[in-house]
Amino acid sequence: MSRKTGYNIAFGGLKLGTHHFDYKIDDKFFSNFEHLNILQGDVDVSILLEKQDSMINLHFAINGSIVRECDRCLEPFNLHIEGENKLIIKFGHKYSELDDEIIIVPETTHTIDVAKYICEFIQLAIPMQSIHPDNEDGESECNAEMLERMEIVQPEKEVDSRWDALKSLKE
Repeated sequence: MSRKTGYNIAFGGLKLGTHHFDYKIDDKFFSNFEHLNILQGDVDVSILLEKQDSMINLHFAINGSIVRECDRCLEPFNLHIEGENKLIIKFGHKYSELDDEIIIVPETTHTIDVAKYICEFIQLAIPMQSIHPDNEDGESECNAEMLERMEIVQPEKEVDSRWDALKSLKE
């Protein structure tokens, strides 16, 4: 399934109402995009398309796992992701993106390539900081050797004396 054809939804021939589309996103999909910082992935994407006379609503449900580098120790780890997003397609004279959720396509358009949107929504499901989760004992699963190296490199922080005065008020 190539990125150019495998993710096209031909909505022009669909009847009014709801339609379901399911996609299995894997490493091959991610290799089509640059600068993702996703090493591997196994993500299920379910799209509910609601076709109306004047617009189309797409509801994306994302659930799966990806392999990323830990932001703290740089070791790869599995990160579970999930999310729901929507996209509204309206018809007009020319293509334009009104905001993150609404796009306008020419009235002569009968298909939409959802690969770009799947990629964007997977990226939105990734937390701002991707670090190894803690184990059952509450200890970090990060590479211990790397954490030790970071402690050696980090300079000791000087305490601002103004905070001492404020702490005395608290006591």
